[in-house]
Amino acid sequence: MKKYALVIPLTGPIDDACQEAWALLAAEYGVKYISSRCPFPYLPLYAGSTKRSAETVFSVWREGVSSRTIDLRSDGLGVFLFNSPILYVRWLRTEALSTIYAEAMKSYGPICGSPAISTQPEYWTPKTTLAGTDTSVDNLSGMLDCIEGIDFLQSFRATELAILEFDENGESVVSRFSLEK
Repeated sequence: MKKYALVIPLTGPIDDACQEAWALLAAEYGVKYISSRCPFPYLPLYAGSTKRSAETVFSVWREGVSSRTIDLRSDGLGVFLFNSPILYVRWLRTEALSTIYAEAMKSYGPICGSPAISTQPEYWTPKTTLAGTDTSVDNLSGMLDCIEGIDFLQSFRATELAILEFDENGESVVSRFSLEK
């Protein structure tokens, strides 16, 4: 079974802010599990497994998601507090974001079955993960201090989606497609 994710790649200053945070966290705390595995910062819409080919996944998603850009606005940082806290950029759940998320769920569900827990409707939080897995509660305060000067309250226009294939070694880009008419 192959694992795929449909994501919104970040662009512009918010992408730069996330890249800067990744670099600072890696340099200051050795926290690089997420940044070393991800090809770019993104907002995930759907993740799951299928026996289908990447081409099939691409065509299903391409047909199932409306072609339109969406404006997104971040809402600062959030933390899921576990033994290895997850540090992330929060995104406002606008009508446009909710619509594209619902389209992704509807189009991929029939070929993939249940989505990964993090993208199931009852658990999905619009977010861009900055750190996790190699974090600890002990270094959380320092990590937040390390990136406190970065502006995570920004807006950007999402003009494309990307399909990532992922496994225990990381993620790679399968395809990108435009949301512009």
